[in-house]
Amino acid sequence: MKVNFRTLALVLLVVVGLPVAGYFLSKQTQPYKHAARFDCLDFDADDVTISNTCDETLLARLCTAPTDEADLSCDYFTLAPGETSPAPGGPTPRSVDYQACKAPYVPAKVSQQDKPNIYERGCLPEDGERAPVIDRAWMKH
Repeated sequence: MKVNFRTLALVLLVVVGLPVAGYFLSKQTQPYKHAARFDCLDFDADDVTISNTCDETLLARLCTAPTDEADLSCDYFTLAPGETSPAPGGPTPRSVDYQACKAPYVPAKVSQQDKPNIYERGCLPEDGERAPVIDRAWMKH
């Protein structure tokens, strides 16, 4: 069987090139979708604080609730590298959620593009332009 290298190269270019081009185009047109920095946070369960462990400024959100059934109350922080959030007042919360985004993007629950009724952690532009639908009930203060 004779292999046509020109056809093989074209197929390989399409299979590899299009996803790579799509990724870089997405980084340029929707940078907030690439701004999540969840691995940059260190959570201290004793103090209920979060610390920025990365070398870039983060916008972080720390949400707490006194019981498993209560709504989460969220506080937002700008954390410089090495900085730690203040501890929330009151008794130790039963429910905690936290996340961070590269500044200037804001942590939020966003709908999945292909499943608009399912929300996940994500980042949005500060002004909310071109942003997916936000679950406002989840973001109660």
